[in-house]
Amino acid sequence: MKSWFAPKARLKAVQDVNLEVAKGGVFSLIGESGSGKSTIIQTLLGFHPYSGKVYFRGAALSGSGAQKHQALRRRAQLVFQDPWASLSPYHSLQWSAEEPLRCQGKPKHIRKELLRPILDRLGISQAVMQRRPSEVSGGECQRACLARALVNRPEVLFLDEPLSALDAHIRKQVAELLIGLRREYNLTYFLVSHDLALVKKMASFVLVLYLGRVMEMARADLFFTRHKHPYSRALLSSVLTPGFWRQERVVLSNEMPSPLAPPKGCVFHTRCPSRIALCETEPPELRQISPQHFTACHLA
Repeated sequence: MKSWFAPKARLKAVQDVNLEVAKGGVFSLIGESGSGKSTIIQTLLGFHPYSGKVYFRGAALSGSGAQKHQALRRRAQLVFQDPWASLSPYHSLQWSAEEPLRCQGKPKHIRKELLRPILDRLGISQAVMQRRPSEVSGGECQRACLARALVNRPEVLFLDEPLSALDAHIRKQVAELLIGLRREYNLTYFLVSHDLALVKKMASFVLVLYLGRVMEMARADLFFTRHKHPYSRALLSSVLTPGFWRQERVVLSNEMPSPLAPPKGCVFHTRCPSRIALCETEPPELRQISPQHFTACHLA
């Protein structure tokens, strides 16, 4: 019988992740839900306790919630998955978009002056900005979220599934908008997405996560043409976009195990169609197999 007073199980959502994001690039995290993608974003911003080091512009940031994380937070903005839930339901889009400037104590006329050119670039009218989130479409809401993120002139945008709540037509428009904004504002993107067609279009580097471990990490062109890990192959073969995958589809058996009790050996071996006996006992190391291409697989 389980006691109510027993200590809670400790979850290590992400382990042994070592990554470097190049300025001006698009670093993309992919993997199934529960693999630790959003946890990495929140850890980088200092919202989760962690062991290890986070560096920004060559300077080490200290632990969770520490003052030093403000150096990154001031130069980074986060765009969430659900645009309606990201904005205040009680205020207009304009009010929410001006919030970062309001927190800095900037007067109303300065807030409007700084926001106006961004709204023009995003193609959202002043009339729409006077409405509440429940009165506008998902695309208009997400544009307002982007306006709020850009008004502080950040260097880094963390994009956590920014298009998943939008329909296909609006998703394409916002994707093109994000591509253009990165060039115009000299932004660095940290992109989390299940949409591998979008990742292929935008990313310069890809990291594949499974149960909080790195399965593969590579320059985007290498990943989409020369991927080595069986899990990467399964993810790519699941894309339904016509012409994206031309080989035999890989269907994974079983469900993803609980992160509270990950499998021994390679954490993917319980679902891997290519597993060998060694996979069940020995965790594979993340090894470099070519320049800018790493994988954690005994068979690679």
